[in-house]
Amino acid sequence: MHIFDNIEDAIVRLSNHAQDFKFPINNNLKTKRDIINSSVTQNIFRALGIDNHKPSEVYRSWATMNFESLHNQLTNCQNQTDFDSIFKSFSDSLLVGWITATNGKLNYGPASKMVNLLIKTIQESEQFKVNTIISFQHVPWDSYTLRPLKNIINEITTVNYRINIPTSAAMSFVNTPELYDTLQKAIFKLYSMIEGQPPTIFFDYFEWNDRIKLRL
Repeated sequence: MHIFDNIEDAIVRLSNHAQDFKFPINNNLKTKRDIINSSVTQNIFRALGIDNHKPSEVYRSWATMNFESLHNQLTNCQNQTDFDSIFKSFSDSLLVGWITATNGKLNYGPASKMVNLLIKTIQESEQFKVNTIISFQHVPWDSYTLRPLKNIINEITTVNYRINIPTSAAMSFVNTPELYDTLQKAIFKLYSMIEGQPPTIFFDYFEWNDRIKLRL
């Protein structure tokens, strides 16, 4: 994982990645069930630290009930404001659904990440992909997308206070909708500085290379 030294370092690296990037299609994602089962992996469920319920079953039950509605709304999405509203609606739905299913509250960071991963996986399916929303997609926040921004985050935020991203930052670091929105605006701003303004979701794939190397 590379922590950007400064804005210029980030722009060069992200620009080089965007020039060669091709949006991936996973040929194994042919059905709703394929997408739901692939969207969130066991390491994320384990990180939730829930013992009395299987988080994978809670998430997949929620995703199954909400998939058609989410996909329909994404298909009809016209702009960034629409997408942001759709994301918020389904994140709130997952948070409420989690309480109903487990009698416990889910942290905002994992909830937002799971919704974004579901959308990201939809976008990797030839059958379900919605081409018109690629530029609107949010970055799922975790250690691989947070830590690289550690040195530059306060240069690209629009708030009047400092944000300190710890070396140990993970998805639970993003513990409020306000922090989530601030971080999304920051990464969108960074990508707007890159020539050609590639879609911001490319950042998740840029960092994905490090995740693959870690598993080898």
